[in-house]
Amino acid sequence: MNRPTSFAVGVIVAAVGFFCLNFTNGFGIEHHTEWAKAHGMPPPSPTIFFAGVALLTLGSAIFGFSIGRKRG
Repeated sequence: MNRPTSFAVGVIVAAVGFFCLNFTNGFGIEHHTEWAKAHGMPPPSPTIFFAGVALLTLGSAIFGFSIGRKRG
């Protein structure tokens, strides 16, 4: 994977992880539960939280690796 592609993939994966963590946030959990129910989505759960942690970590690693490696 070339540098700009891995940079973009890292940013997107990290953003998805961030939004998963935000969705399972303790503040406003009632709002997120109601929204999920109204739109036929799964409610906030520990599985979504752990997926968010994993995706944020993976995306940050890909992003950092793409910035830190040499060109060429």
